Amino acid sequence: MAGGKLRALAVTSSQRIPGYENVPTAAETFPGFNFTGWMTLVAPAGTPAEAVKRVNRELVTILNDPSIVKRLRDIGFFTDGAGTPETTGQFIRTQYNDWGKVVWEIGLAPE
Repeated sequence: MAGGKLRALAVTSSQRIPGYENVPTAAETFPGFNFTGWMTLVAPAGTPAEAVKRVNRELVTILNDPSIVKRLRDIGFFTDGAGTPETTGQFIRTQYNDWGKVVWEIGLAPE
């Protein structure tokens, strides 16, 4: 990495990361592998649609600001920006289903 004390073996996202183009993805060795951390904002059920849309618009503006993009990249955070409330809901449902399968397959249970 930048100081020369660490060597990145792979990134777990589906695509190589800007600034680290020489670091392969895990999927290049293990086809289909994709594990990307994510964050989202959620609101309680029943929140007025206009409030959700306004927060979404503001978040899109913030995440597209070049100075914010640079600051996030400087700390290793890469984002494609905010999705719509609908695409975000679908993404969360997909993640829930995908990780639910993993939990079931390995027999993970609460302790």
